[in-house]
Amino acid sequence: MEATGPGRRLHLPRALSLLGINADSFGHWMLEQLPRFLATRALLGAATPPLLVDADIPAQHAEALRFFGGEDGPEIIEVPRGLRVRVDRLFC
Repeated sequence: MEATGPGRRLHLPRALSLLGINADSFGHWMLEQLPRFLATRALLGAATPPLLVDADIPAQHAEALRFFGGEDGPEIIEVPRGLRVRVDRLFC
């Protein structure tokens, strides 16, 4: 993705990508992204990396991530369209 302006970049040492074209579709998200998060959470526990999610996901999706993430859940990073993201270690 190309940055839409100067300084529109994000650099992270590690992250789990839950980005996708169907991020706003509840059914697709429940079958594609949520299981990916749950599997990573089961394997890594509190060491689960920050989550990259589309900035325009429905509130229910973010609520599910917070619910299943628990009190020690990973940081949720909302990525707006057009933002360039560089991740040194990307879980997907």
